[in-house]
Amino acid sequence: MRCVRSILDTVATMDRFLHAERFRQGKVQPRNSTVDIRAVTSDLSHQLSHQAKDKGVELTFEFKDGSTGFTDKDLLA
Repeated sequence: MRCVRSILDTVATMDRFLHAERFRQGKVQPRNSTVDIRAVTSDLSHQLSHQAKDKGVELTFEFKDGSTGFTDKDLLA
């Protein structure tokens, strides 16, 4: 199970790097919308929780209710 999780984490990280590089090269245009910042960080926290735990890192996020931003959700993540 740990091996599978590690593979999935690596693939997700590679995908984020590739997406960031495409954005840097101008191949991806931002699709801005109102984004619930709490939801985005909650999703990221869940995705990264195993890596953080393995490294002895605790992820903590605090936001006021209704924290939003006008941004591209995928690029923010």
